[in-house]
Amino acid sequence: MLNKYYWNIYLFFGCVLAQDSSFTFQQNDYVNIQSANTIQPSSAMTIECWVNPEQESYANFDPIIQYLRLTDAGEESGFSIIYYEGMFRFIVSVGSGQNDIFGDGLELWPGIMVNSDAWTHIAGTYDSVTGIAKIFKNGYEQASFVTEGGSINWDYISDMDMKFGRSINIDIGELDGYFSGSIDEVRLWNYAFNANQIQSAKCTPPNASASFLMAYWSFNDGNDETISDLTGNGNNGTLFNGGEGYWDADVYESACLGSCVDTVITSFPFYHLSTLENNMGDEWSFQDYPHGSDYSYQINLSEQKSLYIDTCDPLTDFDTMLAVKDTCGNPSSITEFDDGDSLFCPISSVEPAYYVSIIDSITLQAGTYYLIVDGWSGATGNYAIAVGTLPEIISSDIADDDSYLEIRFSENMYTNATGEGAVEPSDFEILFDQSIGTATGVSLDYLADNDGNPLFSGEDTIRFYITVVGESTGQELITIRTQDNASIFNSFGMGMKKSASITQGLSDSTPPEVVDTNFPEGSESLALDSEIEIFLSEPLYSVETNELLDSSDLLDFVTLKYGDSLGTDIPFEIQLDSTNTLITIIPVGVFLSDETIYFNFNGLFGDGKGNNSPLSLEWYFETVDNIPPTILTYQLADDNSYVDLIFNDKIFGDDDAAIPLYVDHVQVLIDPYGSNVDSCFITSVSNTNSNLLSGGEDSIRINLEYNGTPNGNEKIILSPSDSLLLYDDAGIPFSGITFTGQLELNDMLPPSIDSISVALDSFIVLMENTPITFHFNEKLDSVSFTVSSLVMDTVNFSSNLTDTSLQIILEPPLASFDSISIDFSYLEDISSLTTVDIAYTYKTPLLGDYDLDGKVSYNDMWDLVENWEAKNYNYELGPFEGIVPHLISYPDSKFNIDDGMAFVQIWSWYQSNFGEIIDDTSYSGGMMNIFQSNGYIYIPLSDSILCGQVQLVYQNEGISPEFQLPNSEENELYLSSYFPEKGYSIMEFARSGSLNQDTIKVDISSLKQGKLFYVFKNQNDIQRGYYKLNHDPIPQKLALYPAYPNPFNPVTTFRFDIPFSVQGSQKMSLLIYDVQGREVEILLNQKLIPGTHKVNWYAKNYASSVYFVQLRYGEMIKTQKVIYLK
Repeated sequence: MLNKYYWNIYLFFGCVLAQDSSFTFQQNDYVNIQSANTIQPSSAMTIECWVNPEQESYANFDPIIQYLRLTDAGEESGFSIIYYEGMFRFIVSVGSGQNDIFGDGLELWPGIMVNSDAWTHIAGTYDSVTGIAKIFKNGYEQASFVTEGGSINWDYISDMDMKFGRSINIDIGELDGYFSGSIDEVRLWNYAFNANQIQSAKCTPPNASASFLMAYWSFNDGNDETISDLTGNGNNGTLFNGGEGYWDADVYESACLGSCVDTVITSFPFYHLSTLENNMGDEWSFQDYPHGSDYSYQINLSEQKSLYIDTCDPLTDFDTMLAVKDTCGNPSSITEFDDGDSLFCPISSVEPAYYVSIIDSITLQAGTYYLIVDGWSGATGNYAIAVGTLPEIISSDIADDDSYLEIRFSENMYTNATGEGAVEPSDFEILFDQSIGTATGVSLDYLADNDGNPLFSGEDTIRFYITVVGESTGQELITIRTQDNASIFNSFGMGMKKSASITQGLSDSTPPEVVDTNFPEGSESLALDSEIEIFLSEPLYSVETNELLDSSDLLDFVTLKYGDSLGTDIPFEIQLDSTNTLITIIPVGVFLSDETIYFNFNGLFGDGKGNNSPLSLEWYFETVDNIPPTILTYQLADDNSYVDLIFNDKIFGDDDAAIPLYVDHVQVLIDPYGSNVDSCFITSVSNTNSNLLSGGEDSIRINLEYNGTPNGNEKIILSPSDSLLLYDDAGIPFSGITFTGQLELNDMLPPSIDSISVALDSFIVLMENTPITFHFNEKLDSVSFTVSSLVMDTVNFSSNLTDTSLQIILEPPLASFDSISIDFSYLEDISSLTTVDIAYTYKTPLLGDYDLDGKVSYNDMWDLVENWEAKNYNYELGPFEGIVPHLISYPDSKFNIDDGMAFVQIWSWYQSNFGEIIDDTSYSGGMMNIFQSNGYIYIPLSDSILCGQVQLVYQNEGISPEFQLPNSEENELYLSSYFPEKGYSIMEFARSGSLNQDTIKVDISSLKQGKLFYVFKNQNDIQRGYYKLNHDPIPQKLALYPAYPNPFNPVTTFRFDIPFSVQGSQKMSLLIYDVQGREVEILLNQKLIPGTHKVNWYAKNYASSVYFVQLRYGEMIKTQKVIYLK
């Protein structure tokens, strides 16, 4: 504490304090700043200042700031704040400079009125983005003007200088104007601030290096003629004091003091004498101490500072308290302090002396703070306060040979608090940290100035000469700090804190070397995304240029290849960390799986300090195999007997690489695509030399068999088994879905005809085009064929050939009952396989065989008669030529004798050659009422019968029965034919149109016995049956014969006679009754021809009992009893 005492004495008697100030201008007083582009903003600007006018109004063109030329409408440049028409206006020339600012009217520009004898803050802004000029009063926007827009124009400023307080050479014929009043804190920015920004900064001095600040004139220059530009840009002004102007109090001492502030501290060190009185008011509160009236100071910091504050002074005569707060009126303090210790400040005038206050160290960030002086429990009196910055170490360097450490302090330093005496080695201590270096210690020898000369006193740069034990590598650290907080002092007597130390690395005296790598040489299973890292002892420098090597420089020293030094290059990049001691080689992409990597790093390198060394690394790595095996290619054998699979790796049947692949590991799917070959089997697996597999092969043959001969349409796919996996030698399974794509089998099948559109047992229609399409079993390259007839010399036809089919269209006329042959003499497919001699034969029908059943019968006869009547010429038969049955028809679209003759000839021929005896004794469609009398059989035809046939079969007696046919009417045709040698005669007929009842009469007088078979057809039904010739006479009475058997189970037969009646056929019925007389079943209920008849009764669904059968015929009734026993 004694050092502090001496400091106060020195300060009180020897220190002259600089004063902050403003200047009050009078007539002929002004400041001139030489024109320069560093005070010519372009796209945006703010010009601001504080003014305290002495007048309420001024003459036009009296300026505060003038940097404006208004020569004429074509030459305008610059800006100004000048008085015009009752207001101070902000005017700026923008765009091309071709506007007529004066001619358009200066009154258009934004202006404000300013009161006299009061400080007012004025700011003018312009932003080219909006094109708007604005003026602000005390931080609040007052007026604006929309300009033509564009950048601020300086084309015509010429040699006009900037001036404060005077307008001159404005070139519009006006006299020079002057400003009377005070000007302070003039600032020019190349940025357009808004109201909030202007308000918050108007009472705070800006940092000289603040962004956008072009020039700053604070008028705190020590009352001389130089008005300094504090930005360092060199735009200093010169004060021409030609009138009665004078220096006055700084604007911050009055205008910027609010209810929170009594005095503004603008620079350090700061010393203030004052008296605290009861009438000063109690605006601030203390948290920990009783308080009363107070005095406050505003501290504006543009950067972080550590401050020392105390009231230790002989002038201090009451118990003081100190507090630092961060906002106006804040009840909470950053720090508060009352009394020092008992030895503190023996020079004060308070009793006891240590009741004065001290804040020996407080570090504050950039900003605004409030320092409060108060008295304990409201005490008042005189005091002196000192505020200063604590000294700090700014930076340090070490000599290349480690002979000294040069430290730069924030200010001149002394060994005594009185600002006297050079610092000494004993004021400091030195600490050593070996870290990973090789030096083992360091000692402090002596101190000197930055030229190596002995210290005098008050140096701000000091060399600490040291001795290093061992050879340093640059990894070792030394720390210099004071012995305590009162070892060395600044000129204000403030001691540097022990914590304000500096740590410096020793210089490097060894060449660079490789300290470590992330992979040892020969590493296996290297991850595919690995990066190679090389850790260096220090950064690498070029030995030629001694410049630090960057990542692009190091590319020339690294080789990365597959295999060996002659292998394939692996593209890579190099990255360096922030310390340049970690080299990372990064492959572009990833390494290939299961590969040998060759790496080489080789070159001569320096450390930038003259230490050079060759570095050489040569390694081989093996990358991990983590890529599943895949198929490189596959090949189907020409004869389809096998598929060769070529893998990218060795293949095994298990993940231990112990067994080979076998048949069950593979499956084959076949798509026949219409072929008959629809199954494919794997018979065995081998290598491509057909030897057995042992495991580890990369070429494997899959041997195949098929259930037929492929025609080339089939496709197969080989794929892995669903249940068994195959692996490479690293145990990684094959992950593909298939081994192959679709493989189209090679054509091994000779060409043939697969199908025909017209069946061979079909007839070829005689009088229509008949297309026949032959479908081949595969695509053909060429076909040869012929079409021939058994009867005709040539056959008319056309054809259409595609690669898969041939259509032959047979064209009329064609001969009846002919054979047409289509002979394929040669077929060749696209695989050059051939087939010869394939023949197909078709039949033509008999002329008149309309239903194509191979017969010419009453059905065809009816078709002819019916369509003849309807004039349907599709059924024409004539005219014709040829010999039966090979007739060739040439229809003439009319029915006449030619058509009839054609049918008769064909019908007769057919009956002669193919007429057959049909011994069919079954009945259907109801029995005909045929009867025999006097050597004739009578066959009645109802008016519903359209056509039919009657056949007589008899013993060959040389004489045929004779059909006595009805007279043929129009639309009727009756034909008969006799074959006595066969004992067979036939008659067929057809009728159309309006039909009548008729009778066919057959003379059978020459026959002893025989049978008559008939088939008659009406519109909805067919009647079929037979009749015995010369059978017993027709019964003369009704008879019901005994049932046989009786009793029965479950069937019995009833035989009965129906007598001849002159009334013709009458309805009869055969009924079954039970013992109670109830009708059980109707066996017959219809008309029957006279004769003997049989009927069976099936009683399976009835109960065992006695039943009665009753025969009724006209009025006659016969009854008989039967017994059913189950």
